Amino acid sequence: MKRILLLIAAMASLQLVHAQTAPKQAPKDQQEAPKKDKKKKDGDEHRTLKKEWEGLGLNDEQKSKLAGINKSYHDGVSAVEKNAALDDNAKKKQIKQLKDTRKQQVDAVLTPEQRTKLAQEKGDKKEEKKDKKTKP
Repeated sequence: MKRILLLIAAMASLQLVHAQTAPKQAPKDQQEAPKKDKKKKDGDEHRTLKKEWEGLGLNDEQKSKLAGINKSYHDGVSAVEKNAALDDNAKKKQIKQLKDTRKQQVDAVLTPEQRTKLAQEKGDKKEEKKDKKTKP
């Protein structure tokens, strides 16, 4: 009988210790709903611009056009990736076509000086990647 009482007392004390260390949870009606779209903030319509375009001195019209071009490119890529009827080679081909189209559209929006600067920055990045690969 003493063993049973001792066992019950030990179990009760373990329950009390566990109750003290358990994290507190708010009732379901008071919990915040998870925020779905953290990327877009108010007044940040050019968030879809690529980092390499930042140093080109783009005006607002160019920024909005490039954002639209980039959005349509990403929408097209996601549509191609979701298309189960295509095999991997066909998907790669279509994505390459989308990239080529985006490049042509971007070149049409940029001035000749901006295109030159962009090409130079891309070349510099390629050289940096090569240097990183060759250094152990």
